[in-house]
Order: sequence, then C-alpha cells, then structure tokens
Amino acid sequence: MEKFMKNRDVNEKQSHTISDRLRSGWSGPVEAVAATMVFELEGVHPDQEDFYKHTPAVHLYYHILLAKLFHDAREEIETIIRTLNPTYPDLADPTKGKPYLTYQQVFGNNACTLETIMALYRDPWLVKQAAYSLQLLLPEDWENQFDDDDLSYYSILEQTTSFIHKIVIPKVNDRGEVINYLPDNPRYGEVQLEDKYAEKITGLSNVLNQISLDSRSYNTAITTLDSI
Repeated sequence: MEKFMKNRDVNEKQSHTISDRLRSGWSGPVEAVAATMVFELEGVHPDQEDFYKHTPAVHLYYHILLAKLFHDAREEIETIIRTLNPTYPDLADPTKGKPYLTYQQVFGNNACTLETIMALYRDPWLVKQAAYSLQLLLPEDWENQFDDDDLSYYSILEQTTSFIHKIVIPKVNDRGEVINYLPDNPRYGEVQLEDKYAEKITGLSNVLNQISLDSRSYNTAITTLDSI
C-alpha cells in the first residue's frame, strides 16, 4: 500500500509539473510552441514508440498549431469578420453561406491554454470552425507573393488548415447519409462532424484528460489546504 501511494504521488507530481509547463509555455514562435508541447506530452504517453511512429504526435502537433495560429491572429480575423461579413459554404447545403466565427465565439475567451486544446479534442465541430476562420488569413496566390518568413507563415497556415479539413469530416450512417446533431446537442441542426483518426488517438486523448484532471485535483487540494 505504501509503495502504491508513493507511485501515485510521483505520477500526480509528474502530471502537475507537465501541466504547469503546458499551461505556461504558449508564448513564442508557433512551430516552437507546438514542438515543445508535443515533446512534453510524448514523455507521459503510455507507448512512446507508438506516439511518434503513428498518428498521435502529428495529430497533436497540428491541433496545437491550429489553436496557437488562431489565437495569435484573433484580432486580425475578428476585424475581417466584422468588416467583410464573409461566409463559407454550408456542409448541409453548399448553396447557402455560413458565417465565420471569431476566436472568442469558438473558445469563449481570449486565452490559449491546455484547456483550449482539450476543447478541440472534445468537439470536432470547434476544430472545423477554427480551421475555417484561420483560412481567412490566406491571400490568393500566396505562394507567389511572399518569401522568407512570410512565406513560411502562410505555408504553416495552409498545411494546418488542410490537415484539419482532411481529418474532420461529416459523419454518415450505414447508408452513407450525412447525420445531423441530435436535439439534445448544442449543435442541433448542424451537420455532425467526426475526426476520422479518433480511434487512433484514444491514448493521447486519455493522457490529455488525465493531465487536466490531475492538475485540477492538485490545485483544488492545495487551495483547500491553504484555507485551513
């Protein structure tokens, strides 16, 4: 029992430490931030060899890029939405336009944290909306207009949104018909979306959830102890 308690304490301390780094490490160049976050999470993934060999690391990398790029350009994107009122084709009816969403409309605040990534992993609809809005920054013929840092930025942006649109797709039934969200879902009436790699990232999703839960439990315990 004593050995179990010591191991649990070590695991909780490790999760808390990693969570602290994940919560505080969101400033800096977007690629560096994404690479650092992936490296931190690789250390606690149950199968580290599988993490880099297959889908989870790439999946996480692009989700972090998506959140960070959207966050850093949130004011520019909001200005575009407010002044131009652009729309994108509705998945249910491409002849109709759907409005783009601001960062705050997607995530509910202006922060970019571990909780932002958790929100993306819980809801593919948010992932798709973020990718749509991020595409507003891509100029036409950007590959021939820019060079050096600007070209690199737009290349990262294009790669990120393209990856998201390839993996977040409409959910269909056995007859191949697109399914809408049910009445008890906040997205009711919208086309239901799914991540086609969902089964391959189950371990990663569990790790993210555990880190988040352990961190909350740790912080709650510390707050409670401080109040005694």
